[in-house]
Amino acid sequence: MRLLFSFTAFLGAFLLFLVEPLFARLVLPLLGGAPAVWNTCLVFYQCALLIGYLYAHGISRRPLAWQASLQVVLLRLDVVDLMPAD
Repeated sequence: MRLLFSFTAFLGAFLLFLVEPLFARLVLPLLGGAPAVWNTCLVFYQCALLIGYLYAHGISRRPLAWQASLQVVLLRLDVVDLMPAD
């Protein structure tokens, strides 16, 4: 089980750091191509990663039922936010 958790964490980090430069390369020409755009993308992804780690650390101290219910609520809020407005 520990190997599965380690693999999942490694895969998540790999995918995040794979998407980071791809997104930055897409946005760079649209926003002027300045080095500040690249730096902003890097800082944004690093901050998002830190916030994700803090969230995981904070939620891991709660009971499992509380963790699951919070995840369901957050997923529902995300789905509602992504629904197109008429």
